[in-house]
Amino acid sequence: MTPPTVILKALEDFLRSQLHGEREAIAAAGSLATYQTKIATNLLRMLRREQELAPTLLSWDRNLAAYAKLPTEADVPQALARALRDGYLEVDETLIGMLRQRTLTRLQIDNPRYSGYLEAERRWSGAEQLVDEVADENG
Repeated sequence: MTPPTVILKALEDFLRSQLHGEREAIAAAGSLATYQTKIATNLLRMLRREQELAPTLLSWDRNLAAYAKLPTEADVPQALARALRDGYLEVDETLIGMLRQRTLTRLQIDNPRYSGYLEAERRWSGAEQLVDEVADENG
């Protein structure tokens, strides 16, 4: 069975090749169909990244849930927000590092070319070592 990411990549490449041949026409006419094809290509890229990075995001959620002692069935971002809001969870460097790494993963899925993602990655790169230690402790 072909992995979904391979199929998505093939479709993305096909659409991109269709656009490549129309670049001059795009500049001259700005066709609606070409614009829609660009949107479809971008959505496919995001879907492919979602497929590729979903296990990483799930791992962050599991580590955060374990660290914050959240119920295993919890929607982790909402449960963390509630725990922080209600004062059940203390903010410390480990939690901040874990939240930063989860945020970077989510931004990487959405669009790794966003300037906000690139800046956050540059600023937060040191958080990864701290988070690795917590992940090792949580199994």
